[in-house]
Amino acid sequence: MGRSAAARLPVPLARSVPTPRRARPSVFREPSVALRRAARALLRRFAYAVALGVALIVGAAAATAQPVRVAVWPFPDPRQAEGTAWSDLFWQELLSDALLRSGKAAVQDPRTARLWAAKLRRSAQEAPTAEERAAMGVDAVVQGSAQTVLSMTRLQVRVTGAGGTRLEPPQGRIEFNRDRESPPEVARRLLALVAPALGVGDATEPPPLPERWAPLQRYYGEVAQPLDARSRPALDARVAALEPMLGEPALRSRIATSLALLHLMRGQLHEAPGPLRQQALRTALQLVESALAAEPWRGDPRTLKAEVLYFLKDFDHAKVEATAARQRNPQDGLALAVAGLAAGLSTGEAKELLRQAFRVDPFLAAEARPPGSPPLQGGLLEPLWQRWRALGSKAGIPRSPAFEDAIGRGSASFKAEEWEQAEAAFNEALQIEENSHVPLLYLYRILIETDRAALAVPVLRNLAAEFPQEADVHYWLGIALERTEQFGDARQAFLRATIENPNHLDALFHAGTAAMAEKQWQDALESFAAVLRQDPRHAQALLRQGIARAQLQQWEGAEESLRRALELDPANTEAAEWRRKVAPRLQAAAHAPAGAPKQAAPAMP
Repeated sequence: MGRSAAARLPVPLARSVPTPRRARPSVFREPSVALRRAARALLRRFAYAVALGVALIVGAAAATAQPVRVAVWPFPDPRQAEGTAWSDLFWQELLSDALLRSGKAAVQDPRTARLWAAKLRRSAQEAPTAEERAAMGVDAVVQGSAQTVLSMTRLQVRVTGAGGTRLEPPQGRIEFNRDRESPPEVARRLLALVAPALGVGDATEPPPLPERWAPLQRYYGEVAQPLDARSRPALDARVAALEPMLGEPALRSRIATSLALLHLMRGQLHEAPGPLRQQALRTALQLVESALAAEPWRGDPRTLKAEVLYFLKDFDHAKVEATAARQRNPQDGLALAVAGLAAGLSTGEAKELLRQAFRVDPFLAAEARPPGSPPLQGGLLEPLWQRWRALGSKAGIPRSPAFEDAIGRGSASFKAEEWEQAEAAFNEALQIEENSHVPLLYLYRILIETDRAALAVPVLRNLAAEFPQEADVHYWLGIALERTEQFGDARQAFLRATIENPNHLDALFHAGTAAMAEKQWQDALESFAAVLRQDPRHAQALLRQGIARAQLQQWEGAEESLRRALELDPANTEAAEWRRKVAPRLQAAAHAPAGAPKQAAPAMP
């Protein structure tokens, strides 16, 4: 899914300004009153980092046990009898959930396992080779078939791998009468058959199951049917079918997870940005939280929760949830992918996490899926994979030579202030890789540099909402706001840039100048102190630190800052003028009796 034509910045800039693809609200609507808000944000990020650290430590401890990596394939009916599709999915999910619940196995996502089975074209009787298991990234594969005649069912099971262990008939077979045996009883018999063959012991307990077969058949019969997520009526019909089933306690977690995904797709695929989309996402979040409350050991709801939080733009919490999910189950490719997306597409961390995700689950990419396979999450994540690829070398994928050439020509023209040539080159780059923020940011900077900052503000707000981890986007939004004298919002933008990149000295410096424009002298001092900690020879920061100290009547500190600024830049007339203003006040303060009123600070020019 590419950026719409309305989102592309037309040529020439002098005639019009683009409307970005999504009309998102600004993340800087309320001006900050102090750097304390940024401090609180940093503290929150620190808390998230602690949570991530705990998750990583727990995951590392678990990793030392080296759990067996298992893929459970579908259990088809060899006769392909009508109405048996539900059991195809049920037995696969039952074994996957039970093995994951044991904590002794890393289990491939059932969707991924189904796609591998389709790609390798193996029936329940054809075991994958060692080379094929290596390509799948698993140690063992569980295959089976479920044949039902009236109330009698025969489950045929084969375990391949895990040290060469195999289950063959008759050891790999159980038969049961559905009129006499309940689902939990049959599940225990099946696990007692499979778990020892995988080396995970025989104490594996099945997940909660109803005592009757009818609820299982209703639920799995519904979710086993193909779904066109791009059709709003189809989504609504599936929601209407599943909601009455929530009354079944043993299936509540599964049903709530399925409903959460439906509401996520309904919001993202069918609702325009605004209250209705937010309501759909909030409903999805409530459902997935209820699923986790019912069965906290399950991996699917936690990964889905991370995905919902990502679309709610709560990136820090999304990363925490995705990290917890992937540490619990390293075979969860979607959890790895969501963690990478939440880390920020252009970061090195995202590059590594997304590479791991595609190794674990190559079917995340549409082109890798077998023909006829439904799109992942209704195609919800496809634009994000495309954008990740479009980020080029930052994501470890070479950009096209044509894109690099256009950016290079545009940058050279930009530096030479040849605005028309720069504009044409960046528009050319945008046509080649329409999901890249780089040419858009340059085009909006042209507006700023040609005294049209007011036109740049709204489009930069939207770009910042679309690429929230890009520090430079926030920085240039701050510059545009500063040029239009919206100093409170400008300072907030600069502070957000420093959160994304604490070493962004220009953003730190301009956060201080914006604070000075609002006469927030103490806040300005904090910003300039942060600049000088990284660059003690920053003459402009020393000058403004001296001015801010003078406004706070800190005469000695002001004199020291201004003196150092002049030592670094003797031709700085502004520093010399302020030092002349401060000198008599410093001298008067030195001779003033105790308790004498302080002299007024020098007037700002």
